[in-house]
Amino acid sequence: MAIFLHMVDAIKFFKKLDDPRIQEIAMELALLVNTGIDPNKQGYKVSFQKGKGFSGHKVLAYLYVSIANSLPNLLAELKMPFEKEYNFAKEFGT
Repeated sequence: MAIFLHMVDAIKFFKKLDDPRIQEIAMELALLVNTGIDPNKQGYKVSFQKGKGFSGHKVLAYLYVSIANSLPNLLAELKMPFEKEYNFAKEFGT
């Protein structure tokens, strides 16, 4: 459920941005995830939301949505099982 709710927020957030900016954010999140993410941990720092700590669930949700929106051909490479949550979140985030 947390992933779904964060995806709805991410969809709304990324609506305001162009693809190059979304891709920059996707790469930042991919680098962060590559170092290891605990979904239940709080306080991950991201440059595009200064002063706000992200939970691990939020990082994963924002990464999935950013890739799905700007680099969909790479989505399968994430190997994240969030397709159902994303498809459902698209209905609420638009």
